[in-house]
Amino acid sequence: MKTGNEGTFMGTYSVMSPDLRLCIHHVGGRSGSRGFPVLKPFEGDIVNVLYDADPDCLDQVRSVNAKHGSESHVLPFCLGEACRQTAFHITYDPYCSSVFEPNPRYADYSSYSTDVDYPLGESVKVMETRPVSMVTMDHILQNGIANVPPPDFLSVDTQGSELAILSGARQTLMTNALAVSVEAEFHPIYQGQPLFGDLIRALGELGFDFVRFENFGEMSPCRGPIGFRGRGYTLYSDALFFRRVSDLYRGETDPVRLATRLRKMAYIAIVYDQLELARECLIQSKGLRPNPQSQDRVYLQFLDELQRALDGMPNLYPPTFSRKYTYEQSKARFFSEEKRRQMGIRVPAFDQARIEQSGPLDMRGYIEVENVLVRYGFTNQAKLVRENREKQLKLAPPSGAASRATAEPSGCALPNPDLLEQYKQWTRNTGAAAFLRRNGIQSASVYGANPFALVLIADLSANGIPVRCVLGDRRQFVDGRFSGIPVTQSPSIPEVGDALLIPVFDDLRPPLKAALQTQWAGRPIVTLKDIVNGTYALSLAGSAR
Repeated sequence: MKTGNEGTFMGTYSVMSPDLRLCIHHVGGRSGSRGFPVLKPFEGDIVNVLYDADPDCLDQVRSVNAKHGSESHVLPFCLGEACRQTAFHITYDPYCSSVFEPNPRYADYSSYSTDVDYPLGESVKVMETRPVSMVTMDHILQNGIANVPPPDFLSVDTQGSELAILSGARQTLMTNALAVSVEAEFHPIYQGQPLFGDLIRALGELGFDFVRFENFGEMSPCRGPIGFRGRGYTLYSDALFFRRVSDLYRGETDPVRLATRLRKMAYIAIVYDQLELARECLIQSKGLRPNPQSQDRVYLQFLDELQRALDGMPNLYPPTFSRKYTYEQSKARFFSEEKRRQMGIRVPAFDQARIEQSGPLDMRGYIEVENVLVRYGFTNQAKLVRENREKQLKLAPPSGAASRATAEPSGCALPNPDLLEQYKQWTRNTGAAAFLRRNGIQSASVYGANPFALVLIADLSANGIPVRCVLGDRRQFVDGRFSGIPVTQSPSIPEVGDALLIPVFDDLRPPLKAALQTQWAGRPIVTLKDIVNGTYALSLAGSAR
């Protein structure tokens, strides 16, 4: 059965049998560079296809990529907009080689690169010109010339010919590619080359939206002496584009292929921190028939775990702009205070909106999402999720597990008076400071406010170990302080200090301990029981990210 959208790809890689591997094509593969970040757990899921028009560099490309655990193909093609003969210019710095000739107007532009100045007049000087046979990506893939799968992700870095290569891959882009990373120039470093505006128009017509710039390259229009150098002009950057999700459905009738493409796009989106897009792709793939071989791929196992974690996460959103402000209030933000008073309009204060929730806030779902990301190596994404969550949940009422967790280990209940007196006596005779210093702890925060915490804070303050903050609901304390220490519900990692101290003599329950280790990874988590018994090294170090 034809889908009406499969093109004419030949050989093993028919679009009617979707390849579950992530197929990454990089054009301009000199030095063996790959255009897509690959974490170690997923190397076996990747097929790398690298192209370069200079045959002199291909052995190095093969050698570098042989060290990776993924399948690699190195192709000796000069890609472009048509199948024809052309000239390929090898420059003084071969990285700058191109089918375009350098623009002499930019010869004096220069930047400092590692240990040398890098004037364009030197680096892009043409040293050789070779005749080459240009070919299109569509021609290679449609005729099975290289027997490689079409790209899920395409990156192009070819010194001015990027738009020509995309034009020659039009069918490939419309039928297969989910994301594109392309070097984009803002100045015509090469004569006649297209600029970023041309690229965004061309890719927009093919169903791709611009996401962001990465890795800006700056050069000054002239060299200055050491001691008086500043910023340069932004000449180029890598521009990232994602296919519109709605575009994936166009002409597609095969639910297995559609599910595969949505989940591949979810994975690519996570790699580039586009987490909301990834979640939407996972949601849309839910009701589709999965490929029966999907469990063979690590990235699909990861997505399954992440989807289960997302399903268990509270579904909360900040209020929208129109929920916070009426139209009259929105306009009145720009009136003088006197005019607002005369009109009787009160404008809600900045940062005062509140999240509406129907029940207690359970943090376990949030923590599990971060745990899944960390388990598979996405530590930066987990950090991003946590930072955004902590910032935005400040708008939520202090109910449920967010506040329960703070009170859970210590609360404000009176402890056993005999045990409290024994701890006070131990503090007078021994104290916690020496134990903490032996374990490299020079500053700390206290998790929960109770009478034990009062004694602990006084002990540490008297012995030169600063307590950065107390974790709790600041509204329950006068001036938001406990024993003179600021109270906060969601501190940043630096505010936690070297360790998190929990003023209880009980063992922590595993779920609570796991949640704390995720939130403040790399910080030791120490109870009074550990301090008094000297057992910290046996049980409570947080796992480092």
